[in-house]
Amino acid sequence: MQRQIFPICPECGSVGSAPDSRVDGKFADCIASNASDPACPDAKPPVHDQLRTNFVSAMNDAVEWLRADGKRRQRGIHQARKAMRRARAVLQLAQRDLGVPAAACDAAIQRDCRVLSAARDARAQLETLDFLAGGNHSRVHAETFARLRRILAKKSAQATQALNKKDSGLTQLRSRLGATRDRAAKLPWHRIRTTTLLDALKRSRRRARKVAPGSRDVDGEKRRHRWRRRLRRWADQQAMVNGLEPLIKSRKAGLGSQKKLSRQAHALGVERDLKKLAETLAQIGHVDATQHQRMQQLIRRALRETSPRR
Repeated sequence: MQRQIFPICPECGSVGSAPDSRVDGKFADCIASNASDPACPDAKPPVHDQLRTNFVSAMNDAVEWLRADGKRRQRGIHQARKAMRRARAVLQLAQRDLGVPAAACDAAIQRDCRVLSAARDARAQLETLDFLAGGNHSRVHAETFARLRRILAKKSAQATQALNKKDSGLTQLRSRLGATRDRAAKLPWHRIRTTTLLDALKRSRRRARKVAPGSRDVDGEKRRHRWRRRLRRWADQQAMVNGLEPLIKSRKAGLGSQKKLSRQAHALGVERDLKKLAETLAQIGHVDATQHQRMQQLIRRALRETSPRR
């Protein structure tokens, strides 16, 4: 005789009115994948509805941040890229159940995110210089910092102007993102299963660990950059799953801490920005040899302090 299991609302503990044989042995998946008992006054939306809402919200945030102009334009670009990453994290989590159209939407968002890369990279170098200057208040470096900041600020302004020249007010980009949002919102989100989300997290963990360099791996900049991107994706997906209600106990599946992953990804990002700044300084002809040597020493010291641990 088949054992009958009645679904229980995770909020109030009330027992559902009908058994569901599919939950036999996978009780937590059933509770997370389907709506809570309608009889419960505190019932939460189904997980698939929460994911869809998170995706639409992230895309709306990206569109709104891209409306920023003037002094807020650079911050708007940075925040829009972060919102697009969150939207992609949702699609990548559920891609197995949403199918090929979800992968197409993910690729479209990735292309639009890359449109903003040059402007963001130029600004990141300026912010990295400010970060470096923040810990070195010596008058010996003040003139060098001021000169380099003027040069990098000019480069950042030129990159932003070039972006605006191709797409005034970023109206075309916002339109494309809105169209992708609407297309993805019509996908069959109701097909999403909790096991799909946990499997996606495990895959992100495997991919990140696969490219993690060893302690003696000194010749792998591309590898470290790939490691950073995969750690960041894993962290974004972990944060998304952690925010679902009823909470999916993803740590029981052997997955990592979202905060630790974010710290690792951030440290790798700082490391990469410092190395990019060193490359830029080597190409600037307005700095004499002594000043250049001092800046490189500061960068090497900062790299030692920010190097992430595996």
